[in-house]
Amino acid sequence: MVNAVERAKGIEPDAVVSALEKMDMSGVVGRIRFGKDHQVIYGVDPKETALGCGFQWTKPGKRVVVFPEVVAEGKIQLLPYMK
Repeated sequence: MVNAVERAKGIEPDAVVSALEKMDMSGVVGRIRFGKDHQVIYGVDPKETALGCGFQWTKPGKRVVVFPEVVAEGKIQLLPYMK
């Protein structure tokens, strides 16, 4: 957002929206771009889209990324009653 405001040279809504529509940058979650609906484009390839990650808490209190496969640190572990 800061990047868009700087490129828009202010906070005039139409200028900021225009700057966001042109945004295409690499960030912590992958490639950050906005679609025609003004929402971030999510997928499973961080070179092309932003990632929405799924994780699971495992014993002894460790958080493990389980989705998407490209960044997964482990597999989903089912609880005993689910097997």
